[in-house]
Amino acid sequence: MYEKFGLLIDNEWRPARSGKTMAVHSPATEEEIGTIPSADSADVALVLASAERGFATWKAMAAWDRAKIMRKANYRGYISLEFEGKDDAKTAVPKSLELLRKAFA
Repeated sequence: MYEKFGLLIDNEWRPARSGKTMAVHSPATEEEIGTIPSADSADVALVLASAERGFATWKAMAAWDRAKIMRKANYRGYISLEFEGKDDAKTAVPKSLELLRKAFA
């Protein structure tokens, strides 16, 4: 039913480094409807390294340019720009960076 899925790392869909997968089941019928990669610590390390590179790029970017990207992402519904306070924004931006960079590449 579902096409092949992967882990999105560095703007590429990849299998888990281990090659392991796990079944996805329909909650309605319990029928197996596909498989997804079973990520392990090696995959998480790749994701974290990718996010660090992305954050370095984001941090070096002019605030005005970051604001344009955030507004575009908010308009498209990728993120919400409504934060509770300054600390929430500091936390949300690094977490959203990888998604944003890939979405607008």
